[in-house]
Amino acid sequence: MARPLKIESGGVLKEATDAELELITFWLRMAYANQLNNGGNGSINVGGSGTTIGTADDTISGAATASQTRDYSGGTDYPAAPALDNVASGTYTYKQDLSVPAMPSNTLLDNNSYLAANGGLGMRVAWTEANLYAEILYQCIQEMKTGDEIGTYRVATSSPGANYVDKGVWFIDDTLSGGTETYNYYLKTNGTTPNSNSYPNFLYSDSANSGRELTTISAISHSLISTILLPALTRRLDDGDLNYTVSTSAPVSPDVGRGSFINKRQLDSTTSFSFVDPTYYTTSTPAGGPKSTWQQYYLNLS
Repeated sequence: MARPLKIESGGVLKEATDAELELITFWLRMAYANQLNNGGNGSINVGGSGTTIGTADDTISGAATASQTRDYSGGTDYPAAPALDNVASGTYTYKQDLSVPAMPSNTLLDNNSYLAANGGLGMRVAWTEANLYAEILYQCIQEMKTGDEIGTYRVATSSPGANYVDKGVWFIDDTLSGGTETYNYYLKTNGTTPNSNSYPNFLYSDSANSGRELTTISAISHSLISTILLPALTRRLDDGDLNYTVSTSAPVSPDVGRGSFINKRQLDSTTSFSFVDPTYYTTSTPAGGPKSTWQQYYLNLS
């Protein structure tokens, strides 16, 4: 693949290294995170608008009663203690905004995109989606999935760490008498700027179709980021990249996990007995103490 061209001392043109590309992809991840944080394309939510990416049920152990009619055979006729009931507490529906913008026009690409080597034909503007994916977006997505995770979500009972924004309640695991556990979802919006002491001088085109140095990319508002790369990255949602699913199965490579949450139920119970002529009743009621995993759910990122 071709890479963005840079100017070194003496006016020498070279292709950017992986480390130098990281500067561009860092600000692109930051821009995508900002888009998600404002509820834009690619963002996920609980019970709102968008495409359903999965559901999760919260259930609790409920009291159960067994009965048996008196048979006059002598002695009591209490039935055996029944198993605790499985009682529905609520269903959570998860959504993702999978709408995508149009590809930047040729005019925008000509005026804002970077220049890359074009084999023996000199230089070209990175103007196709295939160019942008191979040269920039693929590396950016891999960093989001397995690197610094900027621009991606996690589900947890507490903040996963620095630079995560709490986006609200994701799932509440209720029990009848054993308390609750609340899971929130968090978006990573920032990180450490790479290569902060060595900014390469990338080349980009202008309205006169000539090459000039790309100004230092130090904000998500830079035209290369906001006008070209962010729309192109967002369009990868149509290709299955940066899509989330809520599943009862752990992720399988190349998908990655972004946390799990558990619907638990109480195990222990107390037993009580009553008699209302002519019927004997045995009731099992959930008690505090240990809880068991009834169903584990995973937030997976493709």
